[in-house]
Amino acid sequence: MPGIALGLTGVTNSLISGLDLSWSGAAPSGNGVYMGHSSNNTIEHVTATNRVIGVDISANSEGDSFAWSTFSDNETGLRIRGTNHRVESSSILNNTVGVQVAWGADGIAVNENHIEGNLSAGVSNSAEAWVNAENNYWGSPDGPYPIGTGDTIIGNVDAEPFLTGAPGVDTTPPGVLGVDVGEDLNSLIVQLNDDDLDDAGATQPGNYKVTAANGDADGNGDPFDDGDESEMAIDSIAYDPAADRIMLRTVDLLFTDFYRLELDGDDAISDGTPGITDLAGNFINGGDFAAVLDTTVLADPAVRAQGLIETVLDLSLSHGTENSLVAKLDGALEKLDDGNPNNDHAALGKLDAFINQVEAQRGKKISEDDADTLIAEASLIIQLLEDDLL
Repeated sequence: MPGIALGLTGVTNSLISGLDLSWSGAAPSGNGVYMGHSSNNTIEHVTATNRVIGVDISANSEGDSFAWSTFSDNETGLRIRGTNHRVESSSILNNTVGVQVAWGADGIAVNENHIEGNLSAGVSNSAEAWVNAENNYWGSPDGPYPIGTGDTIIGNVDAEPFLTGAPGVDTTPPGVLGVDVGEDLNSLIVQLNDDDLDDAGATQPGNYKVTAANGDADGNGDPFDDGDESEMAIDSIAYDPAADRIMLRTVDLLFTDFYRLELDGDDAISDGTPGITDLAGNFINGGDFAAVLDTTVLADPAVRAQGLIETVLDLSLSHGTENSLVAKLDGALEKLDDGNPNNDHAALGKLDAFINQVEAQRGKKISEDDADTLIAEASLIIQLLEDDLL
């Protein structure tokens, strides 16, 4: 059974780097590093795991520093005595006690570290002097316990401010740049900044809610306070990390109305599933996000009929076919624009005639793909008209 892997006694002003002082046995054993009567040494890029004590600094040592090292799965990651020692930019993980500051120690600084998973305490201070433990990540964005829910601090430990993410990890929350209704009136497109999301959260239906206002019954300008709102069922969710985009497809069409899309960034509005985060665990927009969408123009049958005319003109069809199709759409548009709702039924007939002509010329004067596009749009306009006529 080993005692001390590396013993430094009477050593000053030295650099120790790149050592693995771990123990491979079934249970923790010995010390990784012991420092006695030492001063002003720098120990970096050292690993000490599965030890009784990863680093043990004696009471007659002063001014030693540890950086860019890993102390994990030990009974005690570091036991610090003496004065003016520093531990920084290191990982102190899954020990029983991460850092134990002993009685009589003074001037101890533990900064910019990742301290997480330490069973009894992340930092425990038995000395009267305060330990400077600012700017560490404690395994939770709300800080160490009892400030937050991360690793515990015991004794005189100054842990504020703290990091909300592990050092070297992006702590900027993903942001929503905008939300649009898809041209098919069956989808909502969420455009994000350049930050990859966790796919499981991004595609979890419980993290989204689409509400239809069903008009503004009381006319007060807030269509979502009338009590007649209804939740829209979501058919599917797709996340495209290359385009930084989320697309939600709704079961029903988004007819002329106001709609509210809510995104759950921190699990406050969902069914208990994790919220939407990036790969580093940062909540979207730092919490939740909501957008109100107006489909008045996009779902206007006349506006879409005019758009369909432009689509026909862009296809470079034969002169006769183009004129015939445009004439039918012009006829529908004339009925829609005359201000008489009773004539909207006549517009339906013009659109049906348009679809019949496209079907008749499918694969002949009109390609299969173009026919699909024209019929899909004309069918959508018919659906919008039929909804208005109900």
